[in-house]
Amino acid sequence: MTAEQSRGGVLARRVAAALVIAPPVVLGAWAGGGWFLLGTSVITFLALREFYQLSRRPGRRLMEPLGFMLAFGILLGNGGRDLVTEGLPRMGGFPGGGAVEALLAPDRFAYLARFSVAAAVIVPLVALLFERTDMRGRLVGWALTLAGTLYVAWLISHFQTLRLVGDAALDTGRGWVFYTLAATWCFDSGAYLFGSRFGRHKFMPHISPKKTWEGNIGGFVLCLLATVVARTPLPDGTPLLADPLGWSALPIPLWHVPLLALAMSAAAAAGDLAESMIKREAGAKDASELIPGHGGMLDRVDSLLFTVVLVYYYAVAIAIL
Repeated sequence: MTAEQSRGGVLARRVAAALVIAPPVVLGAWAGGGWFLLGTSVITFLALREFYQLSRRPGRRLMEPLGFMLAFGILLGNGGRDLVTEGLPRMGGFPGGGAVEALLAPDRFAYLARFSVAAAVIVPLVALLFERTDMRGRLVGWALTLAGTLYVAWLISHFQTLRLVGDAALDTGRGWVFYTLAATWCFDSGAYLFGSRFGRHKFMPHISPKKTWEGNIGGFVLCLLATVVARTPLPDGTPLLADPLGWSALPIPLWHVPLLALAMSAAAAAGDLAESMIKREAGAKDASELIPGHGGMLDRVDSLLFTVVLVYYYAVAIAIL
C-alpha cells in the first residue's frame, strides 16, 4: 500500500466516524438546556475514564468514583444548573416538582455545590492520614484523580457557561459554541490534511513526531475562514435558512479576526500536544479505540478543552468591555 493510499484510508475512516459523531453533538448544542448538559456529561464521563486508564500504574491507586462524583458536581455547578432551569418549565405542578425547584434555587444550589466539591477534595485526603502502607502510591493517585477531573470536567464545563453567554433572544451562546466546534475542527482537519501532504518541518517532535509547521499553517488558514464566516451575517432574503438555524453573526470586530484565528490555532495545537504528552508518558498511541479512525473520546476533545476556554473568556470580555 502506498503512502497516498494509506492517507486516503485513514481519512475515509475519520470522515465516516465524524458523520456518526457530529450530528448528536451539533443537535445537543443547538437544543441547549438539559439536552446540552446530558451531552457534556456523557462526553466528560468517557474522556475522564480514558484519562484514568492512561494514568494507571502498578502501585498507584486512583480514586475514580471520587473523580466522577467531583466531575458531575463541577458540571452542575458551572452552568449545569442554569441550563436545566433554562430548558425546563416550572415544575411546581408535578410530583416532587416543588422540591426540585427549591433545590435549584440559586443560593441553595450554590451552597450545596461548593460544599460537595470541597468535601470531595478534603475527605479522601484526610482518610489517607490513617493509611500505614503505600502512602506515596495513594497520594499520587489522589493527585491524579483531582488533576484528571480539573483537566477534563472543569475545562469541558466551559461549554455550558459559553452556551449561556450573550443575548438569549439572539441565542448568541449557541453561536459561540458552534464557532468553537467549527474553528477547532477546521484547524484539526487543516493540520492533518496539509501536514500529511506537505509536511516537512517538524513541530515539537519530542512530543508528537508527526506534527509539522506546514500542518499548523494549513490549520490556521481553515480556522481563519471559519472565523470570517462566524462574524458574517446571512444575506438579506434568506429567512428560510436563518430562522431554523437561529443564525446571527457573532460580535467579532473585523480587526480581531486574524488575531482570534491565530489564538484559536495556538490553543488547538497546545491542547492536542498536551494530550499527546499524557499519552506519551503512558506509552499509548490513542486514549482508547472507542471511535474508529479517531482513537478515544479524549483524542477528539483534546483541542476543544483549550479552545473553549479561550472562546468563553473572549466572548465574556467583548460583552462587558
